[in-house]
Formats: sequence, structure tokens, C-alpha cells
Amino acid sequence: MNRLFDFLSLGIGCILFLIGGFWVWERYKPIRVSDTVIQKETTLPIQITIPSLSVRLPVIPAKYEKNSFQTTAHGVSYLSSTALPGTQGNSIFYGHNWPNLLGRLSDIRQGDEIIVTQGNAEIIYTVVYTSVVAPNETHIQNNTTDMRLTLYTCTGFLDQKRFVATATLKDTEIKDK
Repeated sequence: MNRLFDFLSLGIGCILFLIGGFWVWERYKPIRVSDTVIQKETTLPIQITIPSLSVRLPVIPAKYEKNSFQTTAHGVSYLSSTALPGTQGNSIFYGHNWPNLLGRLSDIRQGDEIIVTQGNAEIIYTVVYTSVVAPNETHIQNNTTDMRLTLYTCTGFLDQKRFVATATLKDTEIKDK
């Protein structure tokens, strides 16, 4: 009986070790834009770049369903029910605060650029302010009359807060690539 218990404990320990190893690998592996499936519809954003943080991530369209955001471990989610980047309104982007995704977003500063690639265009935003909010402070998702990008991730002890970077279109400038 003791021998069975030993083998069972060893087996469960190995399985838990493998699961933990996978979680660590998933959070720290580098994300390459070429590793993801790029949307065929060119009107949707396909990449987000934050030069000051050396962040370049694919954008995955997502929805808000059953009181929860669809998230991805392969890039940044774009809430497809919000304004398209470069148009009037609030374009919402969000992602995990993992080191290979938006883990350094809290280092972004006022004046830093956020570049959204959409089709053949690069839409450039300038960060105007950052803040930390509670998850129930959903005013950051409200539609706006300006051309705004809201980018956020979890932060704080056990991810109980949200770090938000709000940016506006840079001089209403849309550059063709």
C-alpha cells in the first residue's frame, strides 16, 4: 500500500511540475508577429508597437461575452465592438501583464508613442496619461468624441487593479507604410 502511495504521489508531482513548467514557458516565451495568424480583413488592427518599451505584439480581435473579456496568450486583444483605430471614439486594447506581453506597460510615460498597424497604415497615438483603476471602474471603456486608444492590463497584488494607458491620435496623423 505504501509503495502504491509513493508511485501515486510521484506521478501527481510530475504532472504538477509539467503543468507549472508550461505556465512559466507560456508567460516568458517571446511572441513573434509571424507566429500568429494575421487577420485577412485589413480594416482590423494587426499589430501594436510601443517603441519606448520595445514591445511589438500581434493584435487579436476579441469580444465581451458573459461579463468577461476574451483574452489571448498570443498578443494583445482588441475589443472589436469599440471604434477602429484612427476613427472617432475609444479603441480598447488589453492584454495579460506577462513579461512577454504587457508586463512592462506600467513603465510607459506621458508622451510615449503607441503605433497601431492596420492594413497598410500605421496609426500613431501619443500617451496623454496613465492611471491605476479598480476592475469595476469601467469608465475607461466609455466611447469618446476624440480619437482615443485605451490600453490596459492587470497590476497590483494578485492582479486586483488595472493599469491604464490612454493615448490620443498624434496630430491626427495616419501614415501609410
